[in-house]
Amino acid sequence: MTDERDQHEQPEPTEKTEQTMSDDQNTDQHDDDQTNADQTNAETTDQTTADADDNAETDTETKDAATPMPIDIVYDDEEDAPADAADAGHRPALDQTDALIASFLGTDAPKDAAGAKPVSAEKPAEAAPVIMASRIDREITDADSTVFATYPTLAFKRVEVAAKQGGSPFPEPLDLAFYDRRVYVVTVSSEAQRMALMGLLTGMTRPAGGHVMFKSKDMQELTGTEYRSHYVGLMLQRNTLRADLSAIDNVTNAMEASGRNFLKPKHIIAEELLQRVGLPSELHETRVAKLPEIHRRRVALAKALCCEPAAVIADDPVAGVDEPVRGQLLGVLKQVARKENKTVVIVTTDASLASVADKTYAL
Repeated sequence: MTDERDQHEQPEPTEKTEQTMSDDQNTDQHDDDQTNADQTNAETTDQTTADADDNAETDTETKDAATPMPIDIVYDDEEDAPADAADAGHRPALDQTDALIASFLGTDAPKDAAGAKPVSAEKPAEAAPVIMASRIDREITDADSTVFATYPTLAFKRVEVAAKQGGSPFPEPLDLAFYDRRVYVVTVSSEAQRMALMGLLTGMTRPAGGHVMFKSKDMQELTGTEYRSHYVGLMLQRNTLRADLSAIDNVTNAMEASGRNFLKPKHIIAEELLQRVGLPSELHETRVAKLPEIHRRRVALAKALCCEPAAVIADDPVAGVDEPVRGQLLGVLKQVARKENKTVVIVTTDASLASVADKTYAL
């Protein structure tokens, strides 16, 4: 009986053993798979780490290449070395700057780090220019007395003239100012005054005292030839035209004598000037000796304008001519002042010319 039972019970351990072996094999296989996966992950991690290290080294090399090498500067004296902006030596200058900005912004000046908060904490620094511009705009608009002054073309500042016989033709020093785009009439009471004033205006006479100014420059700094050839045009009482030359030749001769360079041919400029002062084109080639007085005065004015002067000095330009001619010549002088931005100064003994002037000086 015992043997039979043993025979019946013998196969059961075999099945359990096979199951156990199968489980062990599965476990071993799982362990192998897990080990292989771990090895693969480890290799991947190592490769990623290596790549990251390579990239880090590359970035470091790039930064090193882009960063300039520091240069050590050694100063012999401490005074030569530039101070740091945060240095105590710069603090007063920074405080002044902060105070200036604060004054424009309408805030209190900032104190030190332990004091009041900085201006930028209340209003952005970038708003400062806009606020300053707005404030200046408002102040200029509100100030009715604001005047933007310009230099006069010609000016006499306490000018004194000494006469040859002693004394002076003028009872007191001259203070005169002549601006562009205006016609001035200066009336004189004697021939001595006329000669003295024309000498000062043309640069032929130096003042005994005071200053004759051309714009911002003292006349003493200019030579007489430079002044008369480049800055003023003269329309003198004495006829300075050559009667044997044509109207156009009188103008071109004056241009050549000035020594100036011109952008266009001289004869073209001369023709344009004669046309502007009202001389008919058919008379441009006519000799001055054959021209009527009105046209001679026109040629004289064209000659005065040929070197593009800033001022025209006219010595009694309508003396000895009848009324229609006077009106025409004075009209041309006014056009020269207005349209060509010239200063026109008329020196005369005729007080009636004051009617055509923007300003009159009576000496």
